[in-house]
Amino acid sequence: MHSLSSSALFVLMASVLAMASCSSCGQSEQTSPTPKSVDSGFVFNDDAFAFGNFGGGAIAPRLQTEGMVRMFGPDAVCKPQSDPCRLSAVADAWRRSTNATLESGRSEGFAVASLMFFSGALDPKDFGAERVADLRLEGNPALQRELAYWAATQAVPSVNAANKRHSASTVVPFLAEALAPQGPRHYRLAIAQKVKSGFVRGHALTPIGYYESPDEPGMYLLRVYDNNFPQRERALELRPAQNTWRYEITGPDGAPIVYEGNADN
Repeated sequence: MHSLSSSALFVLMASVLAMASCSSCGQSEQTSPTPKSVDSGFVFNDDAFAFGNFGGGAIAPRLQTEGMVRMFGPDAVCKPQSDPCRLSAVADAWRRSTNATLESGRSEGFAVASLMFFSGALDPKDFGAERVADLRLEGNPALQRELAYWAATQAVPSVNAANKRHSASTVVPFLAEALAPQGPRHYRLAIAQKVKSGFVRGHALTPIGYYESPDEPGMYLLRVYDNNFPQRERALELRPAQNTWRYEITGPDGAPIVYEGNADN
């Protein structure tokens, strides 16, 4: 259970899905050269959702009381001697505030849930299909609630405390371990654009592997499942020697949206 209390640029950041612990899950010392490519085993056509990220609307249930109890435990969020649970004022305020952030999208929920299915922590059969790619959103309230639940975890302090931040110059050896097939932990990737007032356009991706570019030695392409673009795999550019990274997508209006980072940010 968690505890509840009353870029242009951003560094590359990965967050541990800390739903389980392991006494031997610490990073091991790098004793061999970083591999030129790594494939986690995530099969895009099987393991990625076929529908895209979404915000508010008719098929967008929010975090409700049962989700709060699941996330924090009844003692932390329910009023004393309330059965069924009635949320305390503090818990309900947190729930409402967190739900407001889901109006702009659930990329965190997509990224985390896809990894939970991939790791076997969730079973697509429990949500109506043999494969994640065959799951449908409409008429599937259980899946709608699951995506809202995992999206809401980005507001939990203990989850944020598990974030691991890397610059482009240091991230490839980390990715080599993090994306190793059948690794003990799985990571989502969070990116944002940094402006004078703070961070904007925060987005969560599912990293699934990387390889060194055949056209540009020393540049790595980080393969990602971007839930805003479920039709095909995409790639984020990493240039460790220059300590830069870049990810470009097309916005709803057709204009490019660029995420990038360097040694100055």
